[in-house]
Amino acid sequence: MDFRTCVTKIIAFCMLAEGLCACGKESSETELRKNEWTLSEAAVLLLSETGLSEEVLGTSQADRLSFAQSIGMLGEEDPGLPCSRERLAEMKEIAGQVKNAASDRTLKPLFLNGKAQPIFPYSSGTGGKEDQAILRYCVYVETDYDTDGDGKRDLIKAVVQVPEAAVRGDYQAAVIYEARPYISGCTPFYEIDEMEGDSFDLRKLYEKPEPRTPAGEMTTEEASRKAVPSDWYYYNPFEGRYMYEDLEWYDYFLVRGFAVVLCAGPGTFRSQGFQTCGSALEIAAFRSVIEWLRGDRKAYAGLDCDMEIRADWCNGSIGMTGMSYAGATQFGVAGTGTEGLKTIVPVSGIASWYEYMNSQGASIVREPDNQLSGLALYCAGRYLDPEDWKTIEKDYGGYLHQIQKDQMAHGGDYSRFWQDRDYTLNAENLHCSALIVQGLNDDNVKTKQADLMMRAFQKAGRTVKLLLHQDAHITPVSHAGHWTMMVNGEPYEDLLNR
Repeated sequence: MDFRTCVTKIIAFCMLAEGLCACGKESSETELRKNEWTLSEAAVLLLSETGLSEEVLGTSQADRLSFAQSIGMLGEEDPGLPCSRERLAEMKEIAGQVKNAASDRTLKPLFLNGKAQPIFPYSSGTGGKEDQAILRYCVYVETDYDTDGDGKRDLIKAVVQVPEAAVRGDYQAAVIYEARPYISGCTPFYEIDEMEGDSFDLRKLYEKPEPRTPAGEMTTEEASRKAVPSDWYYYNPFEGRYMYEDLEWYDYFLVRGFAVVLCAGPGTFRSQGFQTCGSALEIAAFRSVIEWLRGDRKAYAGLDCDMEIRADWCNGSIGMTGMSYAGATQFGVAGTGTEGLKTIVPVSGIASWYEYMNSQGASIVREPDNQLSGLALYCAGRYLDPEDWKTIEKDYGGYLHQIQKDQMAHGGDYSRFWQDRDYTLNAENLHCSALIVQGLNDDNVKTKQADLMMRAFQKAGRTVKLLLHQDAHITPVSHAGHWTMMVNGEPYEDLLNR
């Protein structure tokens, strides 16, 4: 490009920027056509006038073009094509909506092009508290049962991440909820000495003491100020890594205005109760978190704190997702018919624990992994706290031996033990929709599981869709590996967004 052409281009660019809010003027549009501004150049300029920060828009040309495509400003056409008057008008209208959202005194989710858009600021959950764009704290939700026999209803820990704008009252947030026992830390299962015990009366697990009475209330702001990253970001020497590794998996949705809640459930690290491996008791506990989110259950600021915390920033709409065990919990919770659960996206989820471990009466999993008692011990994260573990070790040992005997009592045949962990039996209680994701080459959770649960949703007359891919036991997006599976040309997370 020679000097004269370059100067002409710069002048035209300045004129377009200055007259953008009135780009119907013939002079600006004539310059646009005469100098053949491309779609990408017009998009980048329009975005620069929205008032969004570089943190939101990105700093590179590629970042901003990606944002422009996300909001529908650019389509599938070549961004190097000339920008016509008609296309400029369309792009300007979209940019105006973004600008209004960014300049409003209140920050609310912006839906464009069928998706929530990333206009919310972000702050990490592993650093300090200088920036609190995303508030993080823990609550301890009271369940219905006292499974560990301490005379009080079990409290289960939930990690909350919520945009500050929702907490200050700009809007109420929808929630993405993952229920997965592994996330708070697992035990060195193969290194634990033989658990003592012989028998256990399983009826004791269903004791229902009176609920706690709160002494007062603590606000979300107060809880987040008191919280420290070590509440959710700590090292587990038995696994050789930091726990709550999924803390950043849902950043895509946090910057789009969603809140995220993570829960490992009863019997796990910093929660009370017994880890009962897929049973109706565990599912009821995970359901309790949804009831707290919609305002129908109490949660407290700590295991030994009687200050209640409310989820007053939540709009009562919850969607669940997660893989494998976290897929099983979705099937289970959906089968309770709980209000507020709008949709689930289980990835390689277990619909029937019997079918997961057996085929026509024969075990398809090697010992000791073919015993649910083994998985219940592996997920019993209270072991990570030796003092806490001492309070339940004897009774939990008896419990593990009891369920091992119950599992084998019928020679591996289907029995009441397996019925308690068969989520396909609750079709009449399914009220939400589902997108069931399954790998055709998954040799851990077989495709039969997806088929069983899809049929249950169909029986219930609910909207259910099946996403099949050619990979194995994976989620179609890897945050650690920085890749995403493309689904019909669309990134997997964009599909979930829609």
